[in-house]
Amino acid sequence: MRHVPRSSQPLPDDLLEKMQAENDENIAIAERNRAEPDPKQHEDHVFKMYSSALLKPFLNKLFHGKCAYCESLYISTMPVDVEHWRPKSEVVVEPEDGSKSFKVGGYYWLAASWDNLLPSCIDCNRRRYQQEYAPELVGRPEKAQRSLIGKKNYFPLADETRRAKLPREELNEEPLLLHPCNDVELEQAFQYEAAMAGMVIPDSRAVPALQRRAEASIYGYALNRSGLVYARNEFLLDLRERFHLLERLAELWARPPSRVNTELEKQQFRLQIEELMDREMQELRRACHVSRPYSLMAQQVVSQFLARLFADNPDDAAEVATRRTAILDEIRATEARSGSRRID
Repeated sequence: MRHVPRSSQPLPDDLLEKMQAENDENIAIAERNRAEPDPKQHEDHVFKMYSSALLKPFLNKLFHGKCAYCESLYISTMPVDVEHWRPKSEVVVEPEDGSKSFKVGGYYWLAASWDNLLPSCIDCNRRRYQQEYAPELVGRPEKAQRSLIGKKNYFPLADETRRAKLPREELNEEPLLLHPCNDVELEQAFQYEAAMAGMVIPDSRAVPALQRRAEASIYGYALNRSGLVYARNEFLLDLRERFHLLERLAELWARPPSRVNTELEKQQFRLQIEELMDREMQELRRACHVSRPYSLMAQQVVSQFLARLFADNPDDAAEVATRRTAILDEIRATEARSGSRRID
């Protein structure tokens, strides 16, 4: 899950006008229904614009054809669900004390709001039974339990008594789910490590309120479902192969083989090693780019690896270490443009 500034993909004015017209119509319908004592005479709300073929290309471009929640690339494999972050029809409330869930009215006045619409894969958006992993199950996938997970109409608040019932009351809410466009700090909420085998957990360095939101988001968006964890781990395995190659190249750069005798031969040898390292570093840059699947995980794991790689050889590989600095600076610059997580 990455922070993606919505301002990077504005909508045409005519499309925004059509969406606002639908929102206004739903507000008017709600007002007429409240004035009508007979429920049988109530009108249905109009929910059409969110599924318009005119809208989807803008969502695809904004999120690079990836699910806004799990960063899986849907554009080549599955139809996208246009997801309402605040559910349009009803909300299923799951009390934290474990008591029975119940339903409340949805956010009909935001059904066609651009800020409330996100592209989602089916597994993040739909509520169904899936195997779910937990940190204590690393190395024991057979112990994963089948759980009813996925967002659908799940939208928890820090304080349920502040749940909006009318337009603009949502401004007083404190949502527990993180929003990929609105929450700049969300990339400081999640933690990926190579040892976690593709699972994500709340970042222990985050403030408690942000950890709570991360936990709710991991559950609500089903971010540790088995298929997703498997895909992320496969991605990690590919990264590890590149890490291993870079470690070996760094060793060769620092300590050329004995057959390389003269200073000229060492310089030529090191130039060849640097060329190979540059190619691998370029692939790491590519893996961290916001357009790539699981790029937040890649960014965290790659930065951890680079820091470790060159910290092991502070003297012998000083020149090569500058390449690590350049890459981290490039990632930082990318993050700064998108409000992403900083690298320490």
